[in-house]
Amino acid sequence: MNFARMLSVARNNPAELFHLSPRNFEELVAEIWKRFGYVVELTSQTRDGGRDIIAVKEAEVNVRFLIECKRYERRRKVGVQMVRSLYGVKVDECATKAILATTSSFSSAAKDFFDRHIWELEARDYDGVIDWIKLATLTRSL
Repeated sequence: MNFARMLSVARNNPAELFHLSPRNFEELVAEIWKRFGYVVELTSQTRDGGRDIIAVKEAEVNVRFLIECKRYERRRKVGVQMVRSLYGVKVDECATKAILATTSSFSSAAKDFFDRHIWELEARDYDGVIDWIKLATLTRSL
């Protein structure tokens, strides 16, 4: 798949995200983070250890982000159990921050958990992913 083209298509027609396979969604998010200037590792499709992408940047401060991707239908919310699981992986791997990116939204319990761990966890719902896409299409791939 040509992810530069997919970014452009998704920017102009965000609903196209729902036509991606879960793996293609992961690959698209990995491409976004590459464009943000991170060294990106896409984990295997099975037994991924609770994270789909590892994004590292060595700059003024070295950071390591774990990104879990969920390509869900718009009406299927990500629940708190998924967020707690990701938090456990983040702590176990001593990552700087863990991010859960989804094409849907989050339950109120999941949002509360993110709010309590604001400096360690970040939620990116459909609108947040679209914001990433817009930013990535303005950023040159490194």
